This record gives sequence, structure tokens and C-alpha cells, in this order.
Amino acid sequence: MYHDHFGLYTAPFSLSPHLHFVFRSTAFEETMAHLVYGLEGGEDLVLITGEIGTGKTLALHNLIKHVSRSYRVALVNVTQIDFRELLKLLLTELNVAMPPAADRADLLSALKIEMEATHRQGQRVLLIVDEAQNLSAETLEGVRLLTNMGPPGEQVLQVVLSGQPGLRAQIDDPALAQVRQRIRVHYHLEPMSRHEVEEYMEHRLKVAGCERKLFRRDAVERIHELSGGIPRLVNVLADRALLAAYVDGADEVRGQHVEAEQDLARSPSQETSAAARAARAAERVTPPAPEPAPRPAPPPPPPPPPPPPPPPPPPPPPPPPPPPPPPPPPAPTLGAKRPEPAPEPPPAAPPPPLADEDLPDFGEVIEDLAPPSGDREQDEEPAAAFDPVVEPKTLPGETLPGETLPATRTSSPWPTAAVAATVVGCWSRR
Repeated sequence: MYHDHFGLYTAPFSLSPHLHFVFRSTAFEETMAHLVYGLEGGEDLVLITGEIGTGKTLALHNLIKHVSRSYRVALVNVTQIDFRELLKLLLTELNVAMPPAADRADLLSALKIEMEATHRQGQRVLLIVDEAQNLSAETLEGVRLLTNMGPPGEQVLQVVLSGQPGLRAQIDDPALAQVRQRIRVHYHLEPMSRHEVEEYMEHRLKVAGCERKLFRRDAVERIHELSGGIPRLVNVLADRALLAAYVDGADEVRGQHVEAEQDLARSPSQETSAAARAARAAERVTPPAPEPAPRPAPPPPPPPPPPPPPPPPPPPPPPPPPPPPPPPPPAPTLGAKRPEPAPEPPPAAPPPPLADEDLPDFGEVIEDLAPPSGDREQDEEPAAAFDPVVEPKTLPGETLPGETLPATRTSSPWPTAAVAATVVGCWSRR
């Protein structure tokens, strides 16, 4: 948006690490010197640390561009991984295809074969791990073990670890003592001074096509004060200041243009939309419109009516009425007809008369049937003494409930008068 206004053909303060914008500050030169020294000296591990935005990634890309052709470089900048995933990324960078189901032993075997082939060609493998502060202690120990692969006396694999200051604190852990002992080359990038900040900004403007000085002294001092000399923050503040000066119609960037971006410097944004930057700058320059008078707050709504009380529970159903008692049997009534008795069977036919020769000697029978002399008085007692029969008293024409047939006399052990008369009749006929 402001390129034509200031005579630029590209954005001079982009956040992407472009190598044609490399500014060789003191920290950058020291970083490159340590990297070259470690690689030429055959060191196993080289450690580079620095605050966020100090230029570590730009230094690594510069190393990859200018490293000798005797190295096969593998760059890993995604570090939220374990050691097995790191081996896969390393083999991918070396153009070694592996099946997805390969385990850790398969990956190590394939890497060893590839390193032996590289050594026969007179080359080395250079593994560069950016953002290494995200690696776990187990993965860092696995990286150290990779440096032991290769023939004795020859360092086929070299490793460069780059990360934030927390990486150094992690390596100082006693559990990683062997990793710390392998690191003999370490450099920490420092922020730029005030003079370096001014030279840094002029260098990037010149690369972008501007030959004149755009930032006044007060603007440079303000940018250095807010950024602390961190190159990434310098880029953010300088880009916002150029936009604010363009919106203001100024040909130079003054301190007041930087002042408006103080909060952004402390929390830098990664936005690249020019329209969004212009809108925010215009909001800061244009006085805000007066706010309308606040409307009176509407009265609060009346409280909702209380819920009606729950209805009382229904009364329990009355118990069922007891079943009516069975009707009593009908009482006997006077004058009721007595039920007629069942007809008696006809009397049996009398036996045929016996012949005189068939008759027994009833004299003997009578003598046998005669009771003893002492018992005759008892035999002459009335029959009622042996089997009394009580006749129920009823009115004429009345029936009693449960009435049975007339009772009969109990048989006596002595023959009745009828039997005796029969015997006497038979004896007289004889």
C-alpha cells in the first residue's frame, strides 16, 4: 500500500526469513563462525540458542545455502515428535523410502546402511533440528546415539541443535549429562544495539529499493526502546510506522508514528493484510466521532408470577364393600306338605312249605334256644329297656330339617316273639 509513496518495490520489513535481506550484525557473524567451526572441526553436536525472533532460523538457512557439497543436509523444523518419528523425517530428507509399518529397529538399520553408502562417497550427513526446545529428553538422548553410528574414527553424522533459551536449561538436566558432554560448540544470539538497529533498518530499506533515509533519529530510538533490539520486533514496529506515516501523508517516519504501535511491539502480530493495517492506522489518526447519549435503561421486567401450588393428591379409593352374606336357608312353615316317602319294595314271596321229613327236630331246638333259668326274668323285661326309640314330636303335616327314615330297634341277642311263635307253629304241625 505504501510502496509507491516511499519508492519501494517490495515490503522491506517482512517477517519471512528472506536471505537477500540478511544483515550481518555482530550476533549473526558470531553465529555463523561457531557453526562453521563446529562442522569443520568434526564436532558431534553444535548448539545455537537465542530469544524468539533473534534470527536463528535465518542463520540456519544461510548455513544450508553456503555449506560445502560434501554434506547431505537434512532439516527438521517440526519438533513435536518422538524419536521414531524423527528417524522417519531424517530418512525422508535423505530420500530413503520406508514402509509405514517400519519399527524403530528397521529405521535404524536403514539409516546405518544409508550412512555407510554416504561415507563411501566421501560425504557426511548433517542433521539440523530447528525449534529443538520441543524435543523430549528421550529424543535428545536418541539424537546423541545417532552420532555413534559409523566406522571408528570417522564422524559420518553431525547434528546442529537450535532453539530458545529453554533448550540450554533442558540440556543442563543431570539426566542428559552425556548429551551435554558432547556439546563443545555453543553460541547464544544477543539482541542488536541501538546503532545496529539503525543500520539494520537502512539496510533493509536499501534492499527494498529506497535510497534515502526514511526514519528520523527519534523514530529509530523509539523502535530500539520498544523492540529491545530483537530483529523480528524491529520489523513489526518499522512496518507499522511506515503505514502510519503514509496515512498521515508524511515523507518521513517520526517518533509519533512509532508511539502508536507500542502495544503491538510487546505482543507482535503476524498479520500481513495491508487493508487491515491501513484501517487500524486510520482509526488512530482520525478523531473518534462523539458517542450518542446513552439511552435510559428500560425498566426491569416484572418478576414472573409464582408457580401455582401443586394440586392436592387425590383421596385413596374407598375399599370395596364386603360380599353380602349368603341367604339363610328358608325356615320351615306350618302346613307345608311332608314329602312323600319313597315307595317300599314289594315283599318277597314266602318260601315254599317244607315237607315233614325236611323239618328239624324242634324239640331240641327249643331246648337249645331256651334261655337259662336265671335269665328269664331279664328276658321278660319290656323291649324298651334294650333299644329305646325316641319319636320326635311334630305337629300334624310338619317336616323337620334333616328328617330321616323311622328308626328301627336294635337287634337283641335273644330270638323275638315272632321267631318263637314260628317255631311253636311248626312243632305243633308236626
